Amino acid sequence: MDLTILYRGPLASCDYDCPYCPFAKRRDSPERLRADRAALERFTAWAAEQTGDRLSVLFTPWGEGLVRSWYRRALIELSHLPQVERVAIQTNLSCRTGWTAEADPATLALWCTYHPDQTRTTGFSPSAGSWPRAGCVTASASWGCPPIWTGPADCAPISRARCTCG
Repeated sequence: MDLTILYRGPLASCDYDCPYCPFAKRRDSPERLRADRAALERFTAWAAEQTGDRLSVLFTPWGEGLVRSWYRRALIELSHLPQVERVAIQTNLSCRTGWTAEADPATLALWCTYHPDQTRTTGFSPSAGSWPRAGCVTASASWGCPPIWTGPADCAPISRARCTCG
């Protein structure tokens, strides 16, 4: 069976402070972080057992997952499972991306959301060195409010790099 799974665990914290987001600069309690890690580990173990199925997984946490080591580890592990066709996460790409070198670039995908009020385009472009290893699928999009987003010029450096890592 082909299964497409949207995974969202208890995580509800983010390192950005967007004025329109309910998760902005929210801190999860240690108990909630432990619960999130345990839930993700259970899910990863379950996915590893599904050898008779084809899986595609999209992580869409209520906050930023990649600042947590267990999300990076889960993406790496899942990317190497033969039954996983694609594993992806929505991310603001605020963390280092060297970990992507350990993942299977044919399976890993990152849905990167640019936040113009939180980072400069120069910090969110492939030339800045924050992008993942070549071969990994990425897509970028922009969040913004009218006072922040001034138009297509804000996204020009991003749109040229869309859907590529190198």
